[in-house]
Amino acid sequence: MIATVQPQRYTTEEFLEILPALDQTLDYQLENGLIIPMPKTSPEHQSLLSKLLVRLALSAEESGLTWEILPGISFCPNPGECRFPDLTVVDRAFWLQQEDSILREAPSAAIEIVSINWRDDYEKKPLWYAGYGVQELWVIDPLYVTQRYPAEAFSQNYCSVRIRLSSVRGERSS
Repeated sequence: MIATVQPQRYTTEEFLEILPALDQTLDYQLENGLIIPMPKTSPEHQSLLSKLLVRLALSAEESGLTWEILPGISFCPNPGECRFPDLTVVDRAFWLQQEDSILREAPSAAIEIVSINWRDDYEKKPLWYAGYGVQELWVIDPLYVTQRYPAEAFSQNYCSVRIRLSSVRGERSS
C-alpha cells in the first residue's frame, strides 16, 4: 500500500503568524488554505512600484480624493485566502477604522504589476479579486506584450489594463 501525504492547510491567522519564519528568498500567498511560494519581485518591478505609488498618491491628493494607496497590504477575505497586491487602494476613512493592516473587506481597487507569473495576473487574479468584491483591478504590464492580452476581456491602454470587475462577475453596469 502506498501512503499519500496530504498538504497541510492553514487559516489566514496561522499563515500570517508563520510567514516571517518562511524562506525569505520567496514571496507567498495563501490559496484554499495552501501556502503558495512565488518568486521575489525584480528590482525593475520594485522601481516601477515606487514610481506608481508616488504618482498615484500625488494625483489623488491633487484631485481631492480621499484615497490611501498602500503597498504590501494583506488582503485576506476568507479564512484560507490571503494575497498581497502590489498596491491597494482604499478610502482613507475606511482604512483608519481598521484594527490592523490586514484587509478582510474588499478594497476599492487592487493594482498588480505583471511579473514572471503573468498568466496568473491575466487569467486567475481577475476572477479571484472579482469573487471577493474588489471593484477594480489594474494590471500594469511593463513589457506590454500584446499576445498576453485576451482581447475579448481586456481593453488596452499603453502598458496598463484596467478591469472593472463587475463585468467579470457578470453584473450589469449602470
